[in-house]
Amino acid sequence: MSWFRRKWKWAMQNKLFWLNIFLGAISLALIYLWPAPSESDFRVKSWGMVLQLVGVFTVWFDLTSTARTFGKIGMAERTRKWLKAGFSRDATVMLTGVSAQASASSFCRASVRWPIESAADHARRIEAVEKNIVKIDEDIGAIFRELDQQSAVARERAANEEQMRAQAIAEVRRELIEASVGNFPVLVFGAVWLAVGVVLSTWAPEIAKVAAGNWRSVLSAI
Repeated sequence: MSWFRRKWKWAMQNKLFWLNIFLGAISLALIYLWPAPSESDFRVKSWGMVLQLVGVFTVWFDLTSTARTFGKIGMAERTRKWLKAGFSRDATVMLTGVSAQASASSFCRASVRWPIESAADHARRIEAVEKNIVKIDEDIGAIFRELDQQSAVARERAANEEQMRAQAIAEVRRELIEASVGNFPVLVFGAVWLAVGVVLSTWAPEIAKVAAGNWRSVLSAI
């Protein structure tokens, strides 16, 4: 059973191949095997029409799939909305103005300084200046640390946004490729059997005569 499942999984990887074999076998059977060969071209014309419809449906399916990929609605839905807009009363659109006030938050940084008294001696003044310098250095260090943290947050945010944009671009590129050539095998399948259907419908009388064994009359008519 495991061998059968593996082979079945392998076979289902190329469904169009087996569908081509199936349609080709039906075409040969309708022409040569069933119903019995006769010079009636009805079955050949009918099968040719079926193959043409298969090709047309394949193209239609590809077009609608591509349209849905880009958010386009179907023709029936678009026509329904158009008719509804034409026969409905004109709707009055009320515009509501929404005013948004942005409040800017300001952060105040409190700094402590030692006052320098004018009546103090030189030693106390120098001591106060030294303490103020130390405090200024601490404030500057705190500012640089805060700037480093904000820079790190900004870099991380920029990296995340860049990654998200790269993913969005890759997704758009994948959708464009899928919309452009993703259904290429299906389109080839539809085009091939549309061509076969055209040939069968056009040469149905001659094909029916050849299938019935009356190929000499076909050669004499060429």
